[in-house]
Amino acid sequence: MAVIMFKPSLKNALLMLFLFFIGISPLPTAAADKSLTPDRDTYLKALGLDRNYHQCISVADGDTITLEGLGTVRLIGVDTPEKNHPRLPIQFLSGKAGEFTETLCLGKRVRLDYDFNDKDLRGSYGRLLGYAYLEDGTFLQEALIQNGLAIAYTKYPF
Repeated sequence: MAVIMFKPSLKNALLMLFLFFIGISPLPTAAADKSLTPDRDTYLKALGLDRNYHQCISVADGDTITLEGLGTVRLIGVDTPEKNHPRLPIQFLSGKAGEFTETLCLGKRVRLDYDFNDKDLRGSYGRLLGYAYLEDGTFLQEALIQNGLAIAYTKYPF
């Protein structure tokens, strides 16, 4: 059996302590994840948000919708061609992307889920950031990508 010798130092001692705690830390389980739900729901309520279904009352473009009671929502994780950008011309397929989102969402009920790593759940333009799900189970971001109307937006990790 080989023995690894470390030169005594504060750096090595901290590394060993870190590895020790990693080794004895319990792995997260589904039950542990469920225990976070009430905290997240309380957090959402404090921000005036929820995970309920809300009527989609308008569609600005392929990746921006407005939900009754929540306001304007920017879809997390996708980027569709621009048609309303102040500094860009109308981009190819922007109309199709907007029509697609409108057909799927307008007048229908949509539920949001959120990226809880974001402090206020809003982007730099004040829009709510969320993952959109329709009552029939459709995940809007996935549908946009599968239909070639959006790309996975990896510029800002979520």
